[in-house]
Order: sequence, then structure tokens, then C-alpha cells
Amino acid sequence: MTSGWQPHPPATFFVPFGDFEKQFMSTASTSTNPPLVCWNCHERTVGTHFCPSCGKLLQLPQAADYFALFEMPRNLWIEMSGLEQKFLQLSWKLHPDNFVNASEQEREFSLKRSSELNDAYRTLRDPVARVEYLLGIEGTRRSCRPRRISPRHRRHAQRRRAQAAGAAGVA
Repeated sequence: MTSGWQPHPPATFFVPFGDFEKQFMSTASTSTNPPLVCWNCHERTVGTHFCPSCGKLLQLPQAADYFALFEMPRNLWIEMSGLEQKFLQLSWKLHPDNFVNASEQEREFSLKRSSELNDAYRTLRDPVARVEYLLGIEGTRRSCRPRRISPRHRRHAQRRRAQAAGAAGVA
């Protein structure tokens, strides 16, 4: 004897932006950034945080996003334990206390990087903030709010609807 009860399918997250999931689930990895030049030894490097030649903290390129900071691909869905582990590891390595005896420039890089790392972690761990951030860096509109219609245009539309309704009633 069956009761007719059927389990509901899992809830889905609806986003009214067309192929949003395809666009953000397949975005290329940020590790394809062009090589950087170390400010200290002037060697080209593809690393994100430290120069492999001299070990100095690298300056982040202007185009680096929060995903690049964590050396993660731009994805809508990310593994939270991996994000947290990477955050703890980087925050320990990049903390300004580790650069007390470093050059002025490296201390400044550390301070900026540490602050940006905290902002990035705060944004990427929150699903809504992560979606908004992805929309912002991908250049997609941020909201679907209807446009405001001026009172003059609204009156004109109402007159046209009334005329159309009157014409339909006469015919």
C-alpha cells in the first residue's frame, strides 16, 4: 500500500540571467595570467604570491581578482573547506608581522595583500556576495529591477490601453 507521497526534488537556485550557470561554471582558470616581473630580482615569474628566484613577496597585478588571489578558477560553486584552508595558509604567510625586517616596499605589499586577502575571503565565502562579485567582474548587469516609467509615459500608455479596450468592445 502506497501513500502517494513523493519526495520533493532538491531546491534549485534560480538566477534570471540566461546561461548564468554555464558562463560561470566553465570560466577558465585564473592561472593563465601573463607572467609577472619580480620587483626585486627582475625575473619573470608565473607565481602569484612569492618570487621563486629570490623569495620576495610579489606585487599583485591590477587585473588580479579574488579568485586569482586564492589561485582558484572563477567558479560559482567552490569548495568551502578548500577556500578556508587556503585562506588560513595565505593569511599566515602574508601576515605583516612576518615582514617586520623586510624592505619598506615588501612591508607595504604585505599590508595591502593581507587586507585584500581578508576582503576576498569575506566575499567568496558568502554565496550571494560571490554571485554579485562574479557578475561584477564578468561585466554582467547586477539587477533585474524594472525601469522607472515617467508619469507622462504612464498616462500615455493608459490612454492607449483604454482606446484599445474601447475599440475591442465596439467591434
